[in-house]
Amino acid sequence: MPPPLDDDEVTVKALQWREDIPQLGDTCYLDNVGATLFTRGQLEACNELLCSQLLGNPHSLHSSSQNSTTLIDECRNLVLQLFHSNPVDYDVVFTASASDALHKLCTHYSPPLNPVSDGSSPKPMKYLYLDHNHTSVVGMREEFSSRGFSWEAFSESDVTEIAANQSTASTAS
Repeated sequence: MPPPLDDDEVTVKALQWREDIPQLGDTCYLDNVGATLFTRGQLEACNELLCSQLLGNPHSLHSSSQNSTTLIDECRNLVLQLFHSNPVDYDVVFTASASDALHKLCTHYSPPLNPVSDGSSPKPMKYLYLDHNHTSVVGMREEFSSRGFSWEAFSESDVTEIAANQSTASTAS
């Protein structure tokens, strides 16, 4: 975790935000998780992209559709690279929100029915979430339970401990 900023650094950072996010004005905006504010640079980049090429429905076959499909595929690849994930093993699915993603996972994911490679039965699926979380995440417990998943909340210190143990195990091998 980075060290806390001193008062001068906080002032400089606030002035940078005011310049990068002019629509903020004098408002103290506290809903960043629910609706992150866009910066001037993001708007300029989007404007340049939208004015420089024709983008169509990615589910069609014409050239503007192919432009959109290419951008979406590039974005999926960037997400996979960010998480050092192989596209053979992982898919990136864009959803409207984190709550929507959880709902889609719960309603459309089927736990494996076949035995795992060692011949044993697959472990039952478990819905894990941080104990300090948005109500929509906590509320999904019942949805997952109704579909045969168990659930468990864990703390940030649990995550830190698990990560440390995995780091130790990976360096030992």
